[in-house]
Amino acid sequence: MSDSLTEKVLACRAGQLEQKPVQDQILLLVYGHLRAGHRDEDDVSGFLLEFFPRIKGLMERFRDKGVPFRHYLLRTVRWHWTSYLIAKNHAEANAHLLQEPNHLSYDDSFVDSMDVAESPEFEPQPQVHQKRLVLLALKSAAYLEDLQVEEVCRRTGTDLAWLQSQVDQIKSSVESQAGKVKNLTQRQGEVYWQRLVAEDRVRREPDPERRKAWERRASLYRQRLTGLRERKRSVSLTPTHLDLGKMLGLPKGTVDSGIFHLKKELASLYTDPRDPPSGNQQPAQKTRTGSHPPRSGSSAPR
Repeated sequence: MSDSLTEKVLACRAGQLEQKPVQDQILLLVYGHLRAGHRDEDDVSGFLLEFFPRIKGLMERFRDKGVPFRHYLLRTVRWHWTSYLIAKNHAEANAHLLQEPNHLSYDDSFVDSMDVAESPEFEPQPQVHQKRLVLLALKSAAYLEDLQVEEVCRRTGTDLAWLQSQVDQIKSSVESQAGKVKNLTQRQGEVYWQRLVAEDRVRREPDPERRKAWERRASLYRQRLTGLRERKRSVSLTPTHLDLGKMLGLPKGTVDSGIFHLKKELASLYTDPRDPPSGNQQPAQKTRTGSHPPRSGSSAPR
């Protein structure tokens, strides 16, 4: 194969080259790729410290199937980079909570700490409605433990056997949905690899007719990838508001309203009143006057 990096990787696997220089070249390639995307220097440095020990394994698992090693490497880097950022954000959020324990809300107390709830100094926030806490518990049922379910029942007066059965049902449904996501992800990876092979053959095929055939095949794989992404996006790993409504015997609109107000109340516990309003708070819409014509595609006021 004409790709020099691929040839070096294959030579390393055959014992014809030392691994250290090739690993350093791969590390520089990853660094240049990430910095070209305007990623933060500190994030890139932290990522490379974790990613460098994985390079040897990537070289050993690589198989020459007509696609350069660079494509295989960068596809892996994109996945690890996303995982690294998620883990970093979670660590920063946990560090923030540990540094500011006074910001714990009523909801955090029964989910995270049983001892705080029994303390005489603990006073539940009155603005958090108890019935809405049941909605929150069901919405996050996949992450609740048995002791936390018992605490929810104690605070809300909900029947423990009923709530535990609903939580178990949701967890079983989430496991089934997670299996679907795993299968779709595996299929997505296989189709993505086939797309890379087809696109590489398009670039290297000298015959015009065969090149058109490979272009059609690459286009087909791209369409399949789009369909798989949409199917993965449609799979929910948490119960929908309609599911919660069926469990509680409530209309979906009632569940929508309850969770909306619960989020609003919980957000007020974390928000300093001295902070400026967030960008998500939109100003009130002004009534359109006759001096400005309506936008194209919108109906004129009646």
